[in-house]
Amino acid sequence: MSSRHITSHDSHELYRLQVLADAQLLDTPAEPAFDAIASLARRVAHAPIALIALVDAERQWFKARCGLDAEQTSRDIAFCDHTIGQSEIFMVEDARDDSRFASNPLVTGDPGIVFYAGIPLMVHGKDGGTAAAIGTLCVIDYAPRILSPDEIQGLRELADVAVTLIESRRLALRAVDHAQEQHHAAHELAYERRKFQQAERMATLGYFRLDMLDQHLFWSDQVFAIHGLPVSDAPPLNTAMEFYPPRARAEIAAAIANTIETGAPYDIETDFLTAQGDLRRVRSLGELEMLDGVPVALFGVFQDVTQRYRIEQMLRASAHSDTLTGLANRAAFEAEMENRMTQANDTGETLAILLIDLDGFKAVNDAQGHVAGDELLQTVGMRLRGEAYADCFVARLGGDEFVLIPRGMLDRAAIEALARNILDDLRRPVITADCNATISGTIGIARMQPGDIRRDLMRRADQALYAAKHSERGTGRFYENDRVIRAIGPLDIRKAG
Repeated sequence: MSSRHITSHDSHELYRLQVLADAQLLDTPAEPAFDAIASLARRVAHAPIALIALVDAERQWFKARCGLDAEQTSRDIAFCDHTIGQSEIFMVEDARDDSRFASNPLVTGDPGIVFYAGIPLMVHGKDGGTAAAIGTLCVIDYAPRILSPDEIQGLRELADVAVTLIESRRLALRAVDHAQEQHHAAHELAYERRKFQQAERMATLGYFRLDMLDQHLFWSDQVFAIHGLPVSDAPPLNTAMEFYPPRARAEIAAAIANTIETGAPYDIETDFLTAQGDLRRVRSLGELEMLDGVPVALFGVFQDVTQRYRIEQMLRASAHSDTLTGLANRAAFEAEMENRMTQANDTGETLAILLIDLDGFKAVNDAQGHVAGDELLQTVGMRLRGEAYADCFVARLGGDEFVLIPRGMLDRAAIEALARNILDDLRRPVITADCNATISGTIGIARMQPGDIRRDLMRRADQALYAAKHSERGTGRFYENDRVIRAIGPLDIRKAG
C-alpha cells in the first residue's frame, strides 16, 4: 500500500480553494458592483470582452462578464488558470502563435480568443491570512494587440477595487450575521464592537442600537467614522437625524416609524451629509429587538455605499452618452425627442431638428486611418458642444451622423442662422496629432407638424438631408422648400481648431 506525497503545490492549491470558498462568491447572483468593474475594465482596455473569473478546482466561473454569454468553462482550457500562477499581469498577444494556446478550443472555436490579459485577484484568507489568487480580472480581444501602460495601470486599479470589494463583502456578511445574533443580548454588543472593528473599517459598515425605553442611541466606531465624528457617546436621535438632507430625513424617519409600528424591518438607501458637509450615500437596515414578545430596541447596520453608488451612476450616464465624442448617443436622443414632442404638443412650441452628415469623412478614414477619423469625430463633437450651441441638445447618432435640437420658439430665420453657424464650424480644418483634414457638413432640417410622431420628423429631416447632399454638399435645406442655406464665409484652410 502506497501513499501519495503531498507537495507544497498541493498544499498551496488546497489553501487557495479554501480562500475561494470563504469568499462565498461561487454561483451567487449577479451584483451591480462587480458588473460595474467588468464594464469599466472593458472600456479601460478598449476590449470587447471583460470578465471577473473565479478559478475553482475543475472550472472557472464568471462572477461578472461583459461581452460573453457563457457562465463558466472547464479549468483545463482556461487562460485564467495560467494567470493565477502569476504575481503580475499575464498577457498573451496572439494566442494563435502561442504553443500553449494555439490548439485551445477557446481559440480555435467560440469565442475565438486571440488576445488575453489577466491580473490575479489576490484575496487574504480569514483573519488576515496569506493572500491567494482566487481568480482574475481579465480582458479578451479578437485581434492581436498589446496593452498600453495606461491601460495596464487602469486594469491594476480595477483589480484592486475588485479585491477590496470581495474582502469587504465577506467581512460585511460576517458583521451582519454577528449583529443579528446579538439581538437577544444587548450587553454583548460591546464585545462584538471590539471583535469587528477591522471588519467595519474594511467594509465601511457599522451597527447601531436605539433603546426604546430611554431613547439611548448606541453607535459602533465605524458609524462615528461614517458621520465624520470622533468616537464618543452617540448623539440624541433628533441630532443624528440632522445628518440627513430634508428629503432623506423624512424617508428614514418614516421607515423607522413603520418598523416600530408594524414590526417589519426596513432597508433604505439615502443621501447623507457628514459633519464636514461632504455628501455621501448610505444604506441603513433596521429591525426590532424583542424580549418576551415586547420590543425593547431598534438595532441594525449602517453602511457607506458611496463608491458603489457613484459607479452605478457613472454607468447609467455612460449608457446615454457616446464614448468617442462625449455627446448624447442615439438612445438618449430618442428619449429626448419623445419628451420634446410631448412638450411641444402640450405648449404649442415650435420643434425642429437639424440632421447633420459629414462630407469627406470616409476619405479621411481611408487616407489617414481610423485614428485620424476618430480624432476628426472628437473635434466635431467638441465644436458642437461649444457656447454657440449651449441652448441645443446635440447627439451623435452613429458613424459621421449628428443631430441637433434647438430649444425654445425658433422661427425660420433663427434656424437658418443656427445652420449657417454649424456649416461654418464644420468647414474649419481639423489639425490634431494624427489628423490633418478639411471637410464640410450637410444639414437636413425638419419642423414638427401636427400629429407627428418621432419617425415622421426624422424621415422628413433625412429627406431634406438627401436633397441637400444630392444638390450641393456642404449646405443646408429645409424639408418644405428648395431654399439653399450656405456657410457665411468661404472655406479657410489656414484657420484650424
